[in-house]
Amino acid sequence: MLWLSSCGGFCGSSSTANAPIVGYWSFKGGVVHVQPSGSRYEGVITSKPTDGPCAEPVDYVLLKLSGSGSHYTGAEEWWEEPGCARMYSNTATVDLSGATAHLCSKDPFPGGGEQECVDMTRRSGP
Repeated sequence: MLWLSSCGGFCGSSSTANAPIVGYWSFKGGVVHVQPSGSRYEGVITSKPTDGPCAEPVDYVLLKLSGSGSHYTGAEEWWEEPGCARMYSNTATVDLSGATAHLCSKDPFPGGGEQECVDMTRRSGP
């Protein structure tokens, strides 16, 4: 006897769309929208940060993350003056606690290496 079963792609999996990281977050005077992108998450700038002349423009992918629950890891984009060169740091961590996301990563540029951390606060929208 042959039994066939189908779950429509939902057997034993959880949706990234419902992950705690998904939503709008304050970021250095601007806003980043974290949303599912395949099995990962992307944080896209929806309101330009105000932290300097090279701040990320609207629609720029700031974060590329994996994880679940309250802990995520991946890449955060950094910039360097002068010239506004951009590079992703693959050392990013995001830890959630209530309505706060604590983001840390290390400077990826040659000669860099210092760590920067910023607290992002959940927002209701852009």
